[in-house]
Formats: sequence, structure tokens, C-alpha cells
Amino acid sequence: MKIFISIASFEDPLLKYTIESCYENAKYKENLVFGVFDQSNNHLTFDSSINIRYKTCDPAESLGVCWARSKVQTELMEDEDLYLQVDSHTLFGKDWDAYILDQYIKARTWVDKPIITSYPRSFIAVETKESFNCDKDLVFVPKNEWDYPSYKASTYVLIVDKPFHNGLHCRQTARIISPKQYKGFLLAAGFIFAETCWAREVPYDPKIYFNGEESTLALRTFTHGYDIVHIPSVPFWHEYHTENNKTQRKRHWETSTKESPNKLLKAGEERTNNVLSGQDTGKYGIGDKRTLKEYACFSGINYKQRTFCPEKASFKVYENFGWEE
Repeated sequence: MKIFISIASFEDPLLKYTIESCYENAKYKENLVFGVFDQSNNHLTFDSSINIRYKTCDPAESLGVCWARSKVQTELMEDEDLYLQVDSHTLFGKDWDAYILDQYIKARTWVDKPIITSYPRSFIAVETKESFNCDKDLVFVPKNEWDYPSYKASTYVLIVDKPFHNGLHCRQTARIISPKQYKGFLLAAGFIFAETCWAREVPYDPKIYFNGEESTLALRTFTHGYDIVHIPSVPFWHEYHTENNKTQRKRHWETSTKESPNKLLKAGEERTNNVLSGQDTGKYGIGDKRTLKEYACFSGINYKQRTFCPEKASFKVYENFGWEE
């Protein structure tokens, strides 16, 4: 089964390492198809053994992350069986593909249409080739004690951190709990794994800029009849933007682009509120397999009434038990 790997990158010095790590650590390399949108003027070249569709643009032309992910889906994705979305600053564990496939098959035994997602563990770049004891360009290490592969197995379950942080958009975080599969109601855009039909039925909305990317995608996924599943020991590591990192990547709103980031942000937030309130049932709106009321009963987030009542939700991982395999 072919896996389409969606990577949208914005002037990211770690993009080449992400692609190399993904390919080199895969067990079934012949099944990988990369779709990379590199919004940079420093274009990459790749070994001919890597099956990659590589699109570029001047970073000044970029309209944000969701626009870029939408371009990957509409211009680079073809008839692959499975869809993996990761950020352009991600490292992969050995045989990551075999593990994710096993977890997906397991999820299919207890939910009909799973979409696997969670926050990857974190890493940082700690040395460069100028260091006396290193001849590599960069050296990567896990950031925290719990990010090491040898740390006890666990599942990162996504929960609400700040409800209605920007309009109807709720900020999220992760609860680290016992290593099982859990059905969830939020997703992490830096790691999504599903059948490719999900990316066609719930395509990326190019009009959402940044805030609202994950909350709208989660609600749309739920109302289209898919079940979000968090798995234990995600075999990926993500470089979260921190000041002490040796590699600093530019973020879209920190650069000079032809379209004002503030204008894009405002328009995206309006679009987010429109989707989350249930007003949009079109291509980028909510589905018809489940309702906003059902989502509220499961998650505790009632977008219609703008209330958050986790104590009334059927989802009980807030209390470290409940909706699990």
C-alpha cells in the first residue's frame, strides 16, 4: 500500500533532514511517495531512489500553512492508499511505517473510520559542524527526559487548554497517560495518518491562515463520520520553536510577503468562526454524518452556545480514564 507523505515547508532548514529521516528509517521504502511544497528560494535536490513530487514557490507568494497544505493535496497527491501529514521539522524512529500501519490496523478493529493523530515528542538541534566533536551538519537530541525512546511508553491525548482562545477556536494541549489507543476529539496537524479518502472528503481549507487549523479540521473530521484515535509511543519527534535551538526557522507572519499576514490572520479567524458555528456545510465546512450537538456531547465543546463543559462530556480522559480501546 502506497503512503503519500504531505510536507508543507516555509523556509525551513530542517526540511532536508525530515525527508532523509523519513526515508532512511522506513521499513518499506518502496511504498513511500513524498509530496513536498517548499516555499523557499533555496531549492533542494534528492537521490533518485526517493519517490518525490517537489513543488516550490517564492516565499513572498505564500498565503500561509493551510494554503500550502491544500496545494499539496490538490496538486501533488494522486491515487495513493494512505495519507501521512507531518511538519517539515520532524524526525522518524526506525521502522516507523510498520508501527503506524500496525496501529492503524488495530484501530480498525474498534472504530470504523480511524484517523490517527497526536503530538509527536520533541527534539532540539544542539551542535553544528563547527563543534570540535562533530562532523555532521546538525546533531539532534530529545528535548526532555520524557522525549527519549527509552522513556516509559505513554499516549499523548489531546485536550482543551484554553476554550475559545480566539473566537470559537480552542487552544489545545496534551495529557500524557497510560499507553493505549484512545478515541479523541482534537487533532494535531503535525501528525495525521489516515486513508487518502479522508484527505479528499475533508480537504484542507486554504482560507484558514493559522489559528483554527486544527479545531476546524477536528470538527469537520468528526462530522464526516471519522473517529480520531490517539496511539501510544508515536515514533516521530518534532522540533518545536524555541529560542535555544541551533536552527531557527522563519515563520510566515515574521517575514515580508505580498499579502499582509495580519489581513490573512483576520480573514482566517472569520472563516474559522463560520465553520465552527456550523454555518458552512460546503466543501470546507462540516459534514452530514454527525452533528455539532453530538460533538458537544462527546467533547464538552458546544460551539453553538460557546460553552465548554468537560464534566458533561462522554470523553473522560480529563480524569485519566474512559474512552479507550
